[in-house]
Amino acid sequence: MLDIHKGYLETLGRYQNKPLEKGYLDPNDEIPGKDTVLYYLGTPQDTTGTIYDWSGQENDGTIIGATLNILPSGLPLLDYDGLDDKVDQASDVASLKITGALTLMAWIKPDVVNEFTGIITKCNDTLRRAYFLAMHSDGSAYVYQSGDGGAVNRSFRKTATTILTTECQFLVGVYVPSTSLDIYLNGALDNGTLTGTIQAATNNTADPVVIGWGHSSVTTEEYFNGSIARPRICKGALTANQIEDFYRQERHLFGV
Repeated sequence: MLDIHKGYLETLGRYQNKPLEKGYLDPNDEIPGKDTVLYYLGTPQDTTGTIYDWSGQENDGTIIGATLNILPSGLPLLDYDGLDDKVDQASDVASLKITGALTLMAWIKPDVVNEFTGIITKCNDTLRRAYFLAMHSDGSAYVYQSGDGGAVNRSFRKTATTILTTECQFLVGVYVPSTSLDIYLNGALDNGTLTGTIQAATNNTADPVVIGWGHSSVTTEEYFNGSIARPRICKGALTANQIEDFYRQERHLFGV
């Protein structure tokens, strides 16, 4: 197995062109390959520069304000101040215009709950929406997808469990066209209320992906307050077993 403290960066990412090296997960696990994981932000170059995409797609992001923190495990993550911090991809890329099955995942530790804040967002400031993973004002988290970019032909699913501020949690949203929209917390299905109708496809918006930012209205930007690590976007729907495996293999990095 991979030595997390010493070699995980060299094993993951573009350095060996192996976004999810078999040594990182149990060799018997079924894991997504290079053509499935399209966005996987890993290690910042510095606190005001580039954060690299480990997926092999080179969808790197620009750190705007967020502060680099290193966990006792050696894992880097970014702290967002809830005011104006984000990671911005700056421009749209074809690989993230995912209209079919989709998986969004991230480790989060919010400092504040009970407010709308973006975690992984593909939309713009006029609410032209595609998909996102976000915090809700009731203390839950939710996954969202829009069929036409608006707020009518859309669906979103909230967690049944309130998100904690005391520890890191693994959040995963999975969309299957016309069929299901599920949300997982710490490796287990945690479906709460489903609002709207699950759409046959997700809007093909020309807006970039942003981490730690979103909009609750046309005039109101919402910034995440807390820590986000390992945000990932996968083309296709991960299975419950795959999600549980990710949580099981990564939880020790976050002390849970």
